Amino acid sequence: MLVRTWRLTEAGCAHTLSPSDSSSLSYLISCDVLVSGVLMTVGANFLCYANALSLVIVILTWALLGVQARLEEVHMRSLHGDAFDHYKQKTPRWL
Repeated sequence: MLVRTWRLTEAGCAHTLSPSDSSSLSYLISCDVLVSGVLMTVGANFLCYANALSLVIVILTWALLGVQARLEEVHMRSLHGDAFDHYKQKTPRWL
């Protein structure tokens, strides 16, 4: 998991994310896998039930999760500094 990886890095170990580590593979694709999953679910809901209410839910979810992701990035940057910036450059926020 990403948390384990960052703690190991913080402790001075040279552990990095690798495609062979199945728990870390999803974090090579997206910085916030949970948010990506929620957005895909809400988007699929809109495709199944295309109406005004589901469109409003998609827009609100996108906006609120964007705010949450930015807050988490600020916190991670304050904890890990340049290591997080390097990770962020190589990994998109969402799929």
